[in-house]
Order: sequence, then structure tokens, then C-alpha cells
Amino acid sequence: MKGKRIPRLKGNTIFSSGNGLRKNPLNFLIEKDKAYPGILHWKFLHLDVVQLTDPKLVRFVLQTNQKYYVKSTMYNQLKLLLGQGLVTSEGKLWKSQRKMIQPSFHKQHINNLFDEMLSCTNELIMDWKEAAQKGGKIDFADEMMKITLQIIGKTMLSADFRTEAKSVGVTLTYLLKALEKRVLRGVNFPIWVPTAANLEFKRKRKVLDDIVYKVIGDRRERGHAKGDLLDMLMESRYEDTGEAMPDNLLRDELMTVFLAGHETTATALTWTFYLLSKHPDVYQKLKKEVKEVVGDGELTFQHLHQLKYTKACLNESMRLFPPVWVIGRGATEDNMVGDYFIKKGTTVLMSPYIVHRHPDYWKNPEVFEPERWETEEVKEMDKYAYFPFAAGPRMCIGNNFALLEADIILTKVIQQFDFKYLGESEPVMDPTLTLRVKEGMPMQIRSLI
Repeated sequence: MKGKRIPRLKGNTIFSSGNGLRKNPLNFLIEKDKAYPGILHWKFLHLDVVQLTDPKLVRFVLQTNQKYYVKSTMYNQLKLLLGQGLVTSEGKLWKSQRKMIQPSFHKQHINNLFDEMLSCTNELIMDWKEAAQKGGKIDFADEMMKITLQIIGKTMLSADFRTEAKSVGVTLTYLLKALEKRVLRGVNFPIWVPTAANLEFKRKRKVLDDIVYKVIGDRRERGHAKGDLLDMLMESRYEDTGEAMPDNLLRDELMTVFLAGHETTATALTWTFYLLSKHPDVYQKLKKEVKEVVGDGELTFQHLHQLKYTKACLNESMRLFPPVWVIGRGATEDNMVGDYFIKKGTTVLMSPYIVHRHPDYWKNPEVFEPERWETEEVKEMDKYAYFPFAAGPRMCIGNNFALLEADIILTKVIQQFDFKYLGESEPVMDPTLTLRVKEGMPMQIRSLI
């Protein structure tokens, strides 16, 4: 098996790559793509890394040759938090889990969650109306984490997490930063070694474990009567053994849904509101659409189909600030990616952030321009030039859930409030496992209704 030679970084790449990645992993990847666009090979400690930014090559890894790839070694660190949940599991276990969970994320089932999502959002609106009367200064980053956590709790677990929201936010921020450090160090003490960092990680993880296990315990005590994701998981049986999902895997799946199910949507919405606040022309056009479609009355599911520009704004925000900014895969066999030979054991990195802003695939790539989503050019472009939810068989199972709740939250906030960014400078990206904003998103809100 032969192929074209992959361009390689020159110089002492083992250490220079490590230093660049640790300082700012996103900037490191951006700089390398500018020098070697499309495909590049570099070393990170003991790892052979191939960086892909050509949509045609991304397609090979995520779709065409996906049977030769598993989640990369960086996901081994994520397992310290999520265990063997759907995001981190592989092979037979992943297939059985996906089959169990899929019905709860079927589009029709998700659409039936509209009323619950709307109810949670209306609670947020009432809280914000009170806040508007008291000065109206709020942190949109915190607020989006709270509302998406409440929605995932109510719809999927029939649980109310309002009292735990602050604790979850602080704890999750710590854990994600800790996992990022472990990924970029490359070599770590096993989690069972009683270092200060490991002990603190386990203390923080226990905060989330206690919340999840309480939800499981309460459901066992009350019995299965909710018909939600938790019921379905507890009642399901593996096809090959007929056995129920053991508690440790039940915990892993709930932790995955509990965290991954709100973190990414909250991040996407936070950046969307920021972009709208900095582009008054787009902001006014969006307000006009919401006024014409929804008016001052209550949002309905039927309205969502008419809110075309609203969806375009969300698409454009996730183009510029994709919540999952990098995707990693590990090659399990030698294979060809386009004309290039990828050897077994190679780590392949693909960054939606870089591809989404690449001038070879997008006009005015750095400009927030929702109108582009109404053009034939974007409709006909390679779909792997835009993949905020990944793609292929491992595409995010919760994409329809995330888009529905984002539509609802964005529409209700636009209908009810004006808002303005209060930061003295542009917000700074914090590329941990998701593309969070560093130090919050302060906004001034004013009630309209």
C-alpha cells in the first residue's frame, strides 16, 4: 500500500509541538494549517499525528474508511469522567448502546419534547424579567449552562437540577480543564495514584456521581413510570445476553447525556448571543422575523418551521464557533485517505473550527453572515466543510435535540429581551474539550414584553 508523501513539520517537532499545544492548542493547529494546508504530519511525544483540514480527506476518516478508525487516545482521558458511555465506547459495546439509546433521540420523539423544553425556557424568561428590574446584568454563559442542564434533566431524566446548577457548572469547569491538561501532558500518573491533582479530580467527579446516582436511586425507589430515557435504559436488555444494563454502565450513559447533552448546546448559544450583540443588522433582521412569525404570543412548534433566519443564525454561529472544535480518531489498520497512506496507530485530528473558517471552502470566512445559508453555493458545497456534530456513523446522536432546544431558547430570548455585550474587550476562546468562552459572557438585558 503506497501513497503520496504527507508533508511533515521540520525541526525538533517532538518538543516544539508539545510546547505549542500546551500554550494554545487551537492556535497551534491554525498556524500549522496555514503553513501546510489540507494535510500535515507531526510528532507529539510518542504519537504520530496527521492533521486534516481538507473536507474530502475528512470524509474518508469519518465516513468512507470509518471501520478502520476508533476514538483517538485523547478520549481515554475523557473516560475518567464519562466511563464507557456512548461518546467514549467502541466496537460491540458501542453498537449495543447506540441501539438502546437511539429511540429516545429519534426526531419524532425529540419533537414531542417541545412543550417540556418550552416550559423550562419560560422559567428562564421569568427569572430574567426579575433580573431586568434589578439592573439587568447577567452572565449569558452561566445562564445558558443552567437552562440547557434543566432541559436535559427534565426531558431525559425527569429530574429538576435547578438547585444543583451552580455546583454542576463550577465542578464541570474544573474537570474539563483537568482533562485538557492530562491530554496535553501526554504522560500522566494513573488516576489511582494519590497525587494532589488526582485526589482533587476524584473529589470533583464524586460531586457529579452523587447527582447521577441519586437520580438512579430515586427512580428505582419510585418505579418506572416516566417513559423517559432513564426508564428506557433501565428496562432495556442486551440482545445477546438478555441482561439489563449494569449500574456502572447506566451511570456512564447518564453522565454522558447529563454533561455532553447540555455543555455543547450552552456553548453554541453563548457564542450566538455574542455574535448577535456585535452585529446589529443581523440582530434587527432576526428580531423582525420573530416578530412577524411569533408576534407577542406564545411560541408553538409550528412556528419553528417558519423561522428560517433563526436557524441560519445558529448555523452561522456554529460555523464560526463550533462547540466541538477538534475531533480525533485513531487508525486501527493501515489505510488510504484519498491519495495518502495512513499507517496503523496514527492519530488523526480534524478541526471543525479550522475547516469552517477555511478560505478555500468559504467566502468571507471570518464574517458572521447568516444569509450565506440561504444561497445555493452553501447548499451545494461539500457537506464535510461543515460538521459541527461530527459526521458518519459516530455523528452526535443528540443533534436534533440540541437544535430544537437552541431554536426555542434563541427565539424566546429574542422575543422577550434586548441585550448588549458588556465586556471591555472581545471574549477569549477557551478551547478545552469544548470551545467555551473564558471568564463568562456579561450582558445587559432589557425586557420588551
